[in-house]
Amino acid sequence: MSHNGVVIRLNRSTEADAKLHGAAELLSALAFDHRLAIARALQSGSRTLIELSHATGLAFKPLISTIAKLLQSGLIVMRRRNNETVYELGNPRLGEVVRLADRIVGRNPS
Repeated sequence: MSHNGVVIRLNRSTEADAKLHGAAELLSALAFDHRLAIARALQSGSRTLIELSHATGLAFKPLISTIAKLLQSGLIVMRRRNNETVYELGNPRLGEVVRLADRIVGRNPS
């Protein structure tokens, strides 16, 4: 855009756009069955690998691979509890996203 011979560049990226992009990235990172199953299992609190395997029905190899992706995206975090490594949601509000998705598809209408 030009005004009196001066070129003015409009910044089309707004804070709202950045938030929308962030939300899209979060939903994209969850958009895989195994990832969503793990997030769903962590809604109730932190769990060990064995607990996650039982809760999701995933064998260790795909479970560990999926956990690595979730850790990288920041959707879950790892911490030590006594002598165990446990995983939990990176943000407790992520559980709300999972519950909402379940309600939308009719998995859990409450």
